[in-house]
Amino acid sequence: MSLQPEGLPKIPERTELVARAARPYGSLPTRVRDRLAEVFADEPFAASSVS
Repeated sequence: MSLQPEGLPKIPERTELVARAARPYGSLPTRVRDRLAEVFADEPFAASSVS
């Protein structure tokens, strides 16, 4: 089985603007994504392979 690294999908610009307008200081989900996005990225693990 081969898995391709995808990373987190891009948030549409309008969605981000509305979310930031509604909650200027962010909500828990937006703060988690902003701070931890790189933790959940696939790219650091793309080079490793399982034999």
